[in-house]
Amino acid sequence: MNEKVGAWDCANIAVLIDAENTDVYKMGDVLEKLCEEGRIAVKRAYGDFTNEALEPWFDKAKEFGIKLIFTPNYVPKKNSADITLIVEAMELLNAGLYDTFVIVSSDSDFTSIALHLREKCIKVIGIGKKKSPISLINACDSFLSLEDFLTDEERIEEEKRKKRRIRVPEELHECIKKAWRDNKDEKGFAWMGKAGIYIRQEDPEFKPQKYGYKKLMYLIRDFPELYEIQSKEDENSTQNDFYCCKEEE
Repeated sequence: MNEKVGAWDCANIAVLIDAENTDVYKMGDVLEKLCEEGRIAVKRAYGDFTNEALEPWFDKAKEFGIKLIFTPNYVPKKNSADITLIVEAMELLNAGLYDTFVIVSSDSDFTSIALHLREKCIKVIGIGKKKSPISLINACDSFLSLEDFLTDEERIEEEKRKKRRIRVPEELHECIKKAWRDNKDEKGFAWMGKAGIYIRQEDPEFKPQKYGYKKLMYLIRDFPELYEIQSKEDENSTQNDFYCCKEEE
């Protein structure tokens, strides 16, 4: 590989995206994760953007600084996007400027280019669906599942969840645990309705809304590392929620 140009101490990364087979709303989380690998120098997405299904890429490309490569399908059943991505990957390889290539796709057509890049001592990261072909997965140095990334809406909700969690004091957790210890059944679970009554007896001013939750169940559910929740229907088909404390099982 040619000597790299520039004074960057970290890896230079080229991200090549098969837009026709990738959820655009997960690209924010994907790119944030890839920043841990080094400096993202190239961000390109390939597809026939006259297709209405790809319209959201226009706004997201502006937001994330992704260059859209328009690849119309001139011949039926021939995917121009795949061919163009592979050709440009070779051009970028020959430039000798990039340490890592990221191929965002679940298409087995990219297996050969991934293998070729690795033979040239380039690190290859694949990102695609869990059910991606095993040939593509094994052709990469590492393969990340798209299902493990969050959409933009999920990222916003995750940030809200983090802020809510911070507002819950340790004293409330101790009260929730005490309510469980005093009300748990033979299977180790306590009915959440009774726990709520117990907590309000301990603290008459207790309201889940004070901490950003509509119900006590939502608060407890936000701490899966501390509590386990089970839902059961009674003889009247009414759903009841139960919980147990993991660390004290």
